[in-house]
Amino acid sequence: EKIKRNEEEKSHLARKRAEAARISAEIRADREMQAARRPPPESKAAPPAKVLVRLRYDVDGQKGRKPVELEGTPSTISFFHLLTAAEEMFKVPASRIVLRPADESKFPVEPKDEALPSFSEFASIEAFPNLETLGLRNGQELFLTVNPVEGGPGSAMIEGDPLPAAEGSSASHNAPGAALPVEPPTPVPTPTPVRPPPRVSPSAPAAPASQAPGSGAQYSDVERMKYIWRSLEDQKLALTRARDAREAKEVERVRASPETARLAGLLLWSAGELET
Repeated sequence: EKIKRNEEEKSHLARKRAEAARISAEIRADREMQAARRPPPESKAAPPAKVLVRLRYDVDGQKGRKPVELEGTPSTISFFHLLTAAEEMFKVPASRIVLRPADESKFPVEPKDEALPSFSEFASIEAFPNLETLGLRNGQELFLTVNPVEGGPGSAMIEGDPLPAAEGSSASHNAPGAALPVEPPTPVPTPTPVRPPPRVSPSAPAAPASQAPGSGAQYSDVERMKYIWRSLEDQKLALTRARDAREAKEVERVRASPETARLAGLLLWSAGELET
């Protein structure tokens, strides 16, 4: 009986071990099946590279420092992006912004005499160079000031400020015994005939726009429209100033004319006549 009892215990233990092995195998198979059904973990994308530019600004009497972060690298970020970011930050037109790199050989740092190109020096948005071409790097420090007179296409038509000339001519006109200069009449420009634009075949491919060498920046349609709008505003401002200068010059020419002085003597009362 003792031998029989021992054999039963051994068989019972063997059955328990076999049952435990079966359960472990089923658990392992279920885990492998669940792992196979589970989607692979998504690899986390690396954060986009950014370029930090430190601006020391002097705008409307306010001075300080502000950082500007742009997504990309110095070889892929255009100078146009930096100007538009400064325009949105300081609410100043990009054509009036003047940027000068910091002279790091001096302490404290001072702006260099040579400024970076202005907004109006580029004929198209593709002509803007990237930051690497201009020698700018990540962490670059720039000095930002605002030009009081906006530059733009057509600003060369304005020759001098008409206000000092108007003040000087009026003073000489009011001086007693001063000789009145006679200016020749302003020549009337000959109108240029308007020619229709040449016809472009619909099948002909459009010529690619000229791009600045070394510029790997990409521009969206919104950025292109911003550039076109800013260029039109600059041209409108330059034409308005040229018109005001021409009008002021014409007014001064009429005031300095001897005929105007003669008519003023006939129509206006002098100080002695008013006393009598």
